[in-house]
Amino acid sequence: MAAIVGLFLALVGAAGLTFLKTTEQSTVNVAMPAGSEHSKILRIPAEVGGQDGLDLTIDGQGPWNVSLIRSLDVKAWAGDAQQTVVSRAGGDLSASTEGTAAAAFAPASTDIFATTAVQRGRTVQHIDPVRDNQRYDVVITGSEGAPLPSSLTVSKDVEVAQPWGLPLLIVGLLVALGSLLAWLLMRRKGDDDRLAAGSSPRAREAVRVARGSHRAQAVSPLLAMALAGSFAVPAAVSTSPAPSAASPSASAGAQDYTPTVSGQQLERIVKAVSADAEKADKAQSASALTGRFTGAAKTLRAGTYAMRAKNSSIAPPAPIATKIVTSMVPFSDEFPRSVVAVVQDGPQDLPVALVLEQKRAQDDYVLRDTMSMLPGAKFPKPDNEPGSRAVGLDDGRGVLTPARSLQALADVLDHPEGPSKGAFESTSFQKDLIDFQKSVTKNAGGVNSTIRQAVDWNEARAFPTADGGVMVFGYLNMLYTASPKESGGSVQLSGTPYEKLVGAASVKGPVEVSYGQSVMMYVPKRGSGEKVVVTGVDQDLIGARKG
Repeated sequence: MAAIVGLFLALVGAAGLTFLKTTEQSTVNVAMPAGSEHSKILRIPAEVGGQDGLDLTIDGQGPWNVSLIRSLDVKAWAGDAQQTVVSRAGGDLSASTEGTAAAAFAPASTDIFATTAVQRGRTVQHIDPVRDNQRYDVVITGSEGAPLPSSLTVSKDVEVAQPWGLPLLIVGLLVALGSLLAWLLMRRKGDDDRLAAGSSPRAREAVRVARGSHRAQAVSPLLAMALAGSFAVPAAVSTSPAPSAASPSASAGAQDYTPTVSGQQLERIVKAVSADAEKADKAQSASALTGRFTGAAKTLRAGTYAMRAKNSSIAPPAPIATKIVTSMVPFSDEFPRSVVAVVQDGPQDLPVALVLEQKRAQDDYVLRDTMSMLPGAKFPKPDNEPGSRAVGLDDGRGVLTPARSLQALADVLDHPEGPSKGAFESTSFQKDLIDFQKSVTKNAGGVNSTIRQAVDWNEARAFPTADGGVMVFGYLNMLYTASPKESGGSVQLSGTPYEKLVGAASVKGPVEVSYGQSVMMYVPKRGSGEKVVVTGVDQDLIGARKG
């Protein structure tokens, strides 16, 4: 009976050290080190917050930007600028300075932040810097020239064992052990009495063997229990929460595959791009595109503004939708980096792929290219698995490399019956463009007409798909040249869309008309037996001039 009571007490004690723990809040005022008044950044690394997060109390006037940034991007973003960094040793928090006070640091962009908010005065905020194995550092920077906070208090929920847990565990084990020893001693005394009663030597030997066997069987579970208890006690009485298997400290050797941008971050970026496009479209001004536009996206939009200034019948650029229906976000720990957002505001609208690029951690994401999905085309499932990276232009996982697929498209548009003809599924884009080229050549009259496609390799990007294929994004310059067949002849433009653009109804010498074509293609995986499919295009007239 005593042994049963002891085991019961031990179990109650173990419960007090494990699942009957209570949660208490540990609060620490972080002392700012000397020289921290020169710091431009106050940073709390992900491992300080851990999986359970933390509560921040910030004192001062502000305003401040309180943000989460990928731990992988901190160095590229902050550079050598002086930081005040909070660290944790056990349950103690402290702060130290890193970097150089004289280092330049004035990034105006917030695109690098997964979340960001402007705070003023005394604020209390809960932050989860580690979630789903994703690691973010908390960074606080002064806004509008404000200094860093004068005081920072960090609070964390800590699991604390019941104070009676360890005593009950020890007492219960001792009672159970004492009861078992007493029973063994009584059993041995009975065996000795029987031996002394004059039994035969063979019988005495059998009793001794049986007695040893019973002792071993009885002591083994007791030793196992005692050993288990002795190993459980140190962890149970710790007042600091033990790191979980997914916490940064527990998986320090594992690769950090925190997504390049979060969903909220990408939505914020797309809305900013759309707002800039709306302003520029309203002003019909290419100079308004400098902030969020680059490459082909800027070329096509600025070209349309210029053409519309000469011929108002040319359609204006389409507004940029903001509702993201899917995205391609390859992992990247370097710059420049690119992501793709596919947007569609209404079911009647064609989805549009936006290729976004960030050149440096301090810069805004800019729109490099747009492609409207062709009717009936489908966007494949992206490969957004942790660690999946963008694809090189010479990557061989598809039926064609990304570079070869772009060049083959240019070739088949220039030479429809050439060697690249069989590489592509037929789509309305190729058919309409080839028919246009044939009609231009057929109706040339006294004019020599040529149309040539050229790949702009600066615009080429490629991303993996979940089925082993590749999505390729690129840009083709299409140059249509018309020149008189006879020396001294003229090119007649009267009644054509190019008359107003060139400023003449008849031109002696050649005329050059430029179109920009942003294209999107799906390249199936190698060995699939499938053909490359053009899934999206944006095509705009961007220039017409005398040659």
